[in-house]
Amino acid sequence: MTESTAKQHVRACQLVLESLRKDPSRINVLELDIEHAVHLFRTTNPQLKESTLDTYEYVFRRAVLSYGDYLRDPAAWEAPTKRKSGDKGTRKLQTTPRPKKEKVELKLPLREGKHALLILPENLTEADRRLLERIIPVYLEDYAEES
Repeated sequence: MTESTAKQHVRACQLVLESLRKDPSRINVLELDIEHAVHLFRTTNPQLKESTLDTYEYVFRRAVLSYGDYLRDPAAWEAPTKRKSGDKGTRKLQTTPRPKKEKVELKLPLREGKHALLILPENLTEADRRLLERIIPVYLEDYAEES
């Protein structure tokens, strides 16, 4: 990784993590909810152009995932490769769509390395919440029966 790339990673991480309003030294990268951090960054920086937000998001995701890989297995870690044309992000982007302004994505931690993703409308009503309270247990029961 070049010094310039490393500086880009550091700057993107600083900016995105500032939106969490937490001491960065107290954040566990392996447990960081990337989707939540990116969502907060986007909502707290409406003055930035969409292309600028996209760039910071991409670099932040790339840096956090790369550092997480390093923490899990330093001997096997490799620096991330250059961004390919049309590449919108790292492996997380392939499985989890970027939050849009009309929804909120909640990444719920389960056992190590596993999580559930709940996507809610930003304008969730009390009636919606009550309905979810009744429906989610039914889905979980159905899932347990299929396993």
